Amino acid sequence: MKIDFTRLIVVILGFFVAQIIIQSFLAMLGISGLAFVILYNLLLAFVATLIYYPSGYRKQAFKEPDFYKNVVMFFVVFVIISLI
Repeated sequence: MKIDFTRLIVVILGFFVAQIIIQSFLAMLGISGLAFVILYNLLLAFVATLIYYPSGYRKQAFKEPDFYKNVVMFFVVFVIISLI
């Protein structure tokens, strides 16, 4: 699978902005905590990986180990961004 770095950067920046907006909105409502941040980042990583995968590979994405490797990589990036 060929990696499209422009698409990867746009996806990460888009989710970074969404992460900041949603976390600040939920903080105003009083919802926070490490468990919430971890679950939220796991969901974001899963969605980002689905968006990042080319459409031809999405049907078979759940069967490939690379899909879950990408989910973990996105999750680590989002958690590091959250902790900063």
